[in-house]
Amino acid sequence: MSTPPTSPARTAQTGVNRKLLTALALLAILVGAYLRFHTLASIGLWSDELFTVAAALDVGAGHSWLSYTSKVIPELTMDDSFLTWKAADNTPPLFELLLIVWSKLFGVSDFALRSLPAVLGSLAPLVFYFGLRRPLGALPALLGAICFCVAPAAITLSQEVRAYMLTMLLSTIAVILLINRVLAENSGSEAEKAALPSFWLDVVVYILLGYSHYTGLFTYGLLSAVYFFLVIVPRKRYSHFFKLLLVPFAIAPWFALSWKAFRFTSQGGLAWTTYSTSDILGMMFPKTLDFFLAGAGPLLLAVWLSAFICALCGRDEGGRWFLSSASIKQSLQRKKALLALMLIAVIALQFGYSVYNSFHARMWHPRYFAASLPILLVSFALLFSAMRPGKLIATAITAVFVCFSLLGLKPYYAQHSQPGEEYDASAAYVSKIAEPNHVVLLGWAANAAFYNHYLKQYPLAGGQAFKLLPVSTPQDTSDFCAAIRPDGKQVIVLQHNGMQYAEQLASCPSLTLIQRQGFQGLNVTTYRAHSAKSAP
Repeated sequence: MSTPPTSPARTAQTGVNRKLLTALALLAILVGAYLRFHTLASIGLWSDELFTVAAALDVGAGHSWLSYTSKVIPELTMDDSFLTWKAADNTPPLFELLLIVWSKLFGVSDFALRSLPAVLGSLAPLVFYFGLRRPLGALPALLGAICFCVAPAAITLSQEVRAYMLTMLLSTIAVILLINRVLAENSGSEAEKAALPSFWLDVVVYILLGYSHYTGLFTYGLLSAVYFFLVIVPRKRYSHFFKLLLVPFAIAPWFALSWKAFRFTSQGGLAWTTYSTSDILGMMFPKTLDFFLAGAGPLLLAVWLSAFICALCGRDEGGRWFLSSASIKQSLQRKKALLALMLIAVIALQFGYSVYNSFHARMWHPRYFAASLPILLVSFALLFSAMRPGKLIATAITAVFVCFSLLGLKPYYAQHSQPGEEYDASAAYVSKIAEPNHVVLLGWAANAAFYNHYLKQYPLAGGQAFKLLPVSTPQDTSDFCAAIRPDGKQVIVLQHNGMQYAEQLASCPSLTLIQRQGFQGLNVTTYRAHSAKSAP
């Protein structure tokens, strides 16, 4: 009978069959996939998703998608090209390019579009487990993958047609490549070094990460710094350093295209609110912890610190734990605990960058930590692997993570049944009431493509096209009022709640109010063009 390997670099599951752990990992990954596809299309797309979808599928009709005009978001129209829309958003275009291809294969229904991030989100735990099983052992990789499968933030971002899930997946790949390289380079085993893929793979992943979201570029810089101090300098891998320098050069063209948008955003052009220093600990830090593990708060920090201390401990001949300078030195020399600590430093610097951005751009949201979640989970997996043996402790920590995650998912799914904005329902209503002699005024030109995405899905009888007219300013509505003829034309105003275009038209002497219909986040107001007003 063969004896299971006991090397901590190869396994952490004393006496447990590796194939069984892999089977459990696959089962957890299937559960994670179910959670990501559950209620996927129960509600329609909301504004932020529609910006992504519109840029990829609905704008620039009759124009080359490569035609480019330097703009910022408030200046956009439906006629602008794909490249103009993406540069104005200053978010790199990799996800939208994938979405274009995906929609050609699977269609443009809400489920089809949301299934792209759901698939990407389902792949992330799979990559996590199989990428870390060799360097950390099957059990630490399994426990980390289980946490990934049920993490509320990972599930939430997997159900939105936005770039964040692609960023999370690419960050997972990047940090796994980093762990494999650092541990192999410091193992002293030529066989492990020879098994590593070409470093060009890391470079390509970093370029893709940078083109998925601007936070991906910052993540590239921080992970490269870890590799610089742990491998490039001590192992004299100077060629890797110069290869890493190619990444910003590869992304530079995008910065050139979106420079106007970067300046506009960084100066508060799209500001949500003004933040103060009290918001750092009073709002940002708690929400960041909640993003990583819903409801856990400071307990997440306490759990990580406990795992780190356990990883630094040694075991005497009687099996008793002890912490000493010798055990700490020995643990850090193995690099796993050190790597775990450096990854936490990476997350801390990402948080610091988000604070800096909030004070300049006056925008902050925990979803900006999409690239950080896999880094945190890899840090935990490293500590699980560094504990000797620590199997029960690692399993207990995972159980805590899973319990908090499942508690956090329940309100998420309950809330997910309530739409943010009913673009779909309002478009269906407009299609139902529209007469042959009509015009649809779309509130704010930059939002017109959002409305049009669903209007295209509800064609008028006889194949007639909607007559659309975006309006953005009071002057636009004034000009429309001056130009309208008393010919009985039906005027339909589709706008967000809080917009004033319908109210501005109420003072137009040639228009008579017919009906108002409210939807979640939107409203539809119908007028009739007459020579003189009459009572509605």
